[in-house]
This record gives sequence, structure tokens and C-alpha cells, in this order.
Amino acid sequence: MNSRRKNLAAVFSLCLGTALGPFAYVAASHAADAPLGLEEAVSLSLGANDPSVMRFHEQADAERERAVAAGQLADPQIQFRAANVTLDNFRLDQDPMTQLQVGVRQALPRGQTLSLRRQRHLAQSDGATARASLEAQQRTLETRTAWLEIYYLRGAQQAVTDSQGAVRELVEVATSVFSTGRSASQDVLRAELELSALEERTIGLAGREALIRADLERLIGPEAAMRPLEAALPNLPPPLPRSEMRDRLASHPSVNVLDANVDASSIDVDIAEEAYRPAWSVEAMYGNRSTNRSDFASVGIVVDMPIFTGLRQDRRRAAAQSDRQAARLTRAAHLRDLERELNRTFAAWQRDVERAALYEHEVVPRAIATSEAVLAAYRNDVSDFPELIRSRLSELDAELALLRLRIDARQANARLMYLGGEGIYTGSEDDGS
Repeated sequence: MNSRRKNLAAVFSLCLGTALGPFAYVAASHAADAPLGLEEAVSLSLGANDPSVMRFHEQADAERERAVAAGQLADPQIQFRAANVTLDNFRLDQDPMTQLQVGVRQALPRGQTLSLRRQRHLAQSDGATARASLEAQQRTLETRTAWLEIYYLRGAQQAVTDSQGAVRELVEVATSVFSTGRSASQDVLRAELELSALEERTIGLAGREALIRADLERLIGPEAAMRPLEAALPNLPPPLPRSEMRDRLASHPSVNVLDANVDASSIDVDIAEEAYRPAWSVEAMYGNRSTNRSDFASVGIVVDMPIFTGLRQDRRRAAAQSDRQAARLTRAAHLRDLERELNRTFAAWQRDVERAALYEHEVVPRAIATSEAVLAAYRNDVSDFPELIRSRLSELDAELALLRLRIDARQANARLMYLGGEGIYTGSEDDGS
């Protein structure tokens, strides 16, 4: 019993810095590296200046620059003109009406159009900033998920390795019993078959680990991803009450992105409303005459009157209003999707925690006790060898199921932290969940 409990404890202590035979993933050159913790991996991921995050910061900066430019008046127009020139000799001093004119014109947009265009670019800048925050939170979730999955795969390989050693012991027991004539040769062959199956299981786990390591490498870099993981399975803070998390969904970065779209669409409606106001242009002109007569000065105002609005302004306003409503509906639909995801993830977390407690306190201890009892019965010729093999594999399956449930509970918790907008958390030792 004590030896089995030690084997089980080894599964969850996970001395991950030790090589596990030909299927160990961590290279020997990294054996001296400090173990990689969960939240350290998150910090490395967020500090990697990844292009997927930085691009949105650049977009936000670009929109702020555009906002400054969009709030300025159009450049003034300067005019140079030779007016009333005689065509018989093109002389500028023959006719008193001939002038050399210079003027300037300044266009004034409709209503508050300039201010509204500036506000629209600022709303787009807020949207890009929200997308950068969303990308950072997604990277945090992906990093935690990958780290925990690698932890499971390493622990599963350790558990399978321990089972291989136990099955080898069973091969020795079966050979000893066979030599006494109390069992058939198929018992030895059955044990060797199970050894091969466990070997194949280890290869599969190592292959899955290599794939997840590649995902982690994308997030934190190749050197950090190759480091061994910390031995202790960290805790994440318990989720907030579901009602409080539901209230937080409205401030989730993905909703903030859609809020910015709604704001921009609302400003588009306001801009379309301004199109019903007149546009103005102010101009001034100075005319110089080469004769002894007085020079001329002119001042004028040009008004662009929106009179026929049915096929232009009315249609643009209707289109802007539809776009705004579509943006609002998109936000409402996304908020419902987040609430559904919150409910499903919260329920999965509760189920995994409850099942992990059941496996830890009942299923795994009973599987260990059953395996040892069947082994003792087989030694005393009370049980058959297939039952002995089944009990040992059942013990392995129970151990793996417990580790899987612990990892699933933490991955669900990480998802809840993502939905609740929580930041980096420094975990503690395993609490048994």
C-alpha cells in the first residue's frame, strides 16, 4: 500500500527536471535552467512585444494622429488671375478695367462636421486599444492553458512510466508462478502485451506534449518553452460569484471593441445629420490696375445649400442609422455569447472540482487498495492473472483521471479569469481541486 501511495504522490509532485527516458522532451542542455512557473510564463508572454499585440497599439496611435488632422479646416485656396485683358495686344495698361488679381478662399464645413470626424477617429483609436487589451488577455489564457496541458502530459508520462515498472514486476511474478506450474504461459504473454501497450501510450503522450510545446514556444519564445515546469501544481484564485462575473462581462475587452464600433457608428449618424446644414466658403480678392485709376477689393461668401436631399442626404442618413443599429445588435449578440460561455465554463469548473475531490478521496485510494489486494490474492492462487492486470490498469486510469480533472478545473478557472478580466495571479501550492 505504501509503495503505491508513493507512486501516486510521484505523479503529482512531477519532478519535471528529470529526464524520462527516450521520450523526455526537455533537452539535457536545459536541465540546469530554473523551473518555469505558470505566472512566470504569463509574464514572459505579455512582455514578449508580440506583433499580434503591438499592431493594435500602432493602429491606436495612427487613429489619434488622424483625429488631429481630421479636426482641422481645409487648406485655404489662393487665386492669381489676370482679369479683363484686351485681346488685340494683351497689354495690361491699355484698358482701365484690366486687373491683376490675387485672392484667398477658405471653405467652412457643414455644422460640427470637423469635430465629429475628430471624435470618430478617437473612437476608432479606443477600439484599437481595446483590441490590444483583448489580444493580451487571450495570450494570457492561451499561455495558462498550454502550461497546464503540458503539466498534465508530463504527469501522465510519469504515471505510465510507474505503471510500466509495476507491470514488469507482474511479469516477474507471472514467470515465477508459471515456473511452479500454477499458471499458463499466456499470463506472461499478456503481461508483455500490456507493457507494449503502455509503451505506445507513452509515445502518444510525448507526441501531444511536443505539439503543445510548440504552442507555448509561439507565446513565450523557444528558450523559455524548453525549460522544465515547476513541480508543484499551482492554484488559481477561486472564481467570483457568477452574478458578479456576469456584471463584469459588459466591460470585457471584446465588448469594449464593439462599444467603440457603436460609438463610431453613432458619430456617423451625427455626421449624416450635419449634411443637411449648409456649407460655407469665404473669399477675398484684391485687384491691381496699372492705370491711374483706383484698385479693386472684393469679399464674397459661397453657400452650398442642400435642397434636394431625397436621393443623397436622406439615403446616407438612413444607411448610417442602419449601420448603428447593426453595431448595437452585434454587441448585444456577443454579450449573450459571453454570458452563455460564462455559464458553461462555470458549470464545467464546478463539475471538475467535485469530481476531482471524489477521485482523490475515494476512487484512487480504492483503486490502489484493490490492485494490492488482487496482487496478494494472485500470489496465493486465489485470483487469476487477467484480473491482476485489469486492477493495475484501473489504478493507472484512476490516477490519470484525477490529474486530468485537476488540470481541467484549472483550465476552466483560467477561462473564467479571462471572462472576468482578471490579471496575473501568483499561485500557491495545490489545494486538491
